[in-house]
Amino acid sequence: MRLSGRRLLHFLEELRTKSDAETIHIVAHSMGNRAVTDALELLALRNNIHEGDEPVFGQIFFAAPDVDAGLFKEMLKTIRPLARRTTLYVSQNDWALEASRKLHGNAPRAGQGGEEVLNDSQFDTVDMSILGKDMLAHTYFANDSSALADIMSLIWLNPSPSKRCGLSVDASNDVKGAWIYDKYKCPEKGLIGLISHLWTEATVTRATIKAALDELVTDKAEAATLEQALNRLVDPSE
Repeated sequence: MRLSGRRLLHFLEELRTKSDAETIHIVAHSMGNRAVTDALELLALRNNIHEGDEPVFGQIFFAAPDVDAGLFKEMLKTIRPLARRTTLYVSQNDWALEASRKLHGNAPRAGQGGEEVLNDSQFDTVDMSILGKDMLAHTYFANDSSALADIMSLIWLNPSPSKRCGLSVDASNDVKGAWIYDKYKCPEKGLIGLISHLWTEATVTRATIKAALDELVTDKAEAATLEQALNRLVDPSE
């Protein structure tokens, strides 16, 4: 994995210089976060990138990272300036990470939720404990449309957690700034469809949202919920 981090560094540098991509987003899952955090830390150091510099990447998603929690938090001090926004997805029901924690001398993993959940101004922490139907509840970020809706919202418009559908401040512990996701408050499948429909619009306004809803959604109650969610994404005053 450490060797993969070095190889990933070279790949990311080539991708930046040769792909002609306008924006590059990165999603890492589980132990893949070990390679990604190594690569990104080295990239930031090699290019002398600091807070306030132009971001190299768009969104960076750390999903269920099997990385030592303390190490992850320290590395993000160097990594954070590379992205427009960094998001940490955690769960307190992730049995794969619980097993890893025991194997690592009871050292908390960065992707674990609960009382020891990581939080810092360098990244947004989103507790996805409500998701995860697989046996280990470890691949929720890819298996559940709720997580995909949140990822799509971020790639589309880069909204803060307070603007995104289904997120609210986690009041269950003393960690300030942690967010918790409630899938029952967000019609995620409809949201994914509408974001896909609106993606190519040069400017998205309340009017374009209303027009898309009139065209695509027949259920009035669902349309009202989706309209509110989308208006919050595109309108800072919402």
